[in-house]
Amino acid sequence: MASDFQIYFQCGTGFAAPKGLGYFKLASMETMNETLQKLFREVNKQANTSLGWMIAWDLTAAERKLNWADKGASVIHVLRSPSYSLIPSSITNGSGGDAAGRTATLDDGVLSEIYVEDNMPADKLAHIAFHELMHNRLDVGATVIPLDQSKDPKLAGIHDVALGGGGLAATPTTGYGNLTAKNASLMARNLVTTVKQSSKYLYK
Repeated sequence: MASDFQIYFQCGTGFAAPKGLGYFKLASMETMNETLQKLFREVNKQANTSLGWMIAWDLTAAERKLNWADKGASVIHVLRSPSYSLIPSSITNGSGGDAAGRTATLDDGVLSEIYVEDNMPADKLAHIAFHELMHNRLDVGATVIPLDQSKDPKLAGIHDVALGGGGLAATPTTGYGNLTAKNASLMARNLVTTVKQSSKYLYK
């Protein structure tokens, strides 16, 4: 199957490294891959599409050069906890200390991140990654769904059930929502578009 979109996971380094927790291992990454593949197959089934994908971890700059395609590419940073967020506090306003993940627009593109601590097992973390991917492709990183229709962040953007479809778009992100027909339709159309990703924290 050809790759219509690419998901690049990058683990934090130093104190931000999730592997420093001791329970986030290669098997965890493999489970996340398997869970996301099941979700993408469900997207294809519900949306009646035949999209192909690639999921990769911790690529170097040279490896990204071989695989990267702006169209359909998304990056998700995997960090130990919210305290190691790559998103400036001026954007987060100190909120979400118990967040499962965040997506924000930086000066060079959109950045998505998920937090391992308190969000395992790995299949739950994969569902959280899908939620942040929805933000990346639909509201924060794009204008498919407006972010300003509500001042309450719990009702804004994809969190609005009527716009995002509930399920994996709902907040708080428990990690165990079901993919709805609306989720699938939105993602099938927008996983393959070009959303500029922030590159300032990618491996050199």
